[in-house]
Amino acid sequence: MNHNKNGDKLKFDKDMIMLNIRASSSDELLKEISQLFYDKDYVHDSFKQAIIKREEQYPTGLKTTSIGVAIPHADPVHVKQESLAVGILKDAVTFNEMTSGEPLNVEIVFMLGITDSGQHLIMLKAISEILRDKEKLSNIRYAATKEEVYQCILPYISELLE
Repeated sequence: MNHNKNGDKLKFDKDMIMLNIRASSSDELLKEISQLFYDKDYVHDSFKQAIIKREEQYPTGLKTTSIGVAIPHADPVHVKQESLAVGILKDAVTFNEMTSGEPLNVEIVFMLGITDSGQHLIMLKAISEILRDKEKLSNIRYAATKEEVYQCILPYISELLE
């Protein structure tokens, strides 16, 4: 396995959060959020296309009790550094729901840069904890600043960070 110098510690900071995104499609949205990973050199050039292609084949939309969420990711081969980005939409964008394939209005995207499958499961577990907390999800969705979003998510992933 190709371990980076940080030993697969998760990278997540306020630069990896986007607020009030306006996108006309899920593809446009995925490209926009992918750019955050590029800017930090966390991923290979192939990441953007890989994440879009994977979303077409294996939809990641998730219906929570309150807010539509998507958790897109690409295969580890496209990723250099374990990382997370969060995108919050001004207006919902349609994704397909992961189990039914039904169209779903998504307002929050947790995009994962995953370097191995063990980390993947740990990340999904942390995100599912957030998704179960209706109030926390609402706080993320309606946060006024990146700092607010960061502080909402931090407790769930702090042990994954360096």
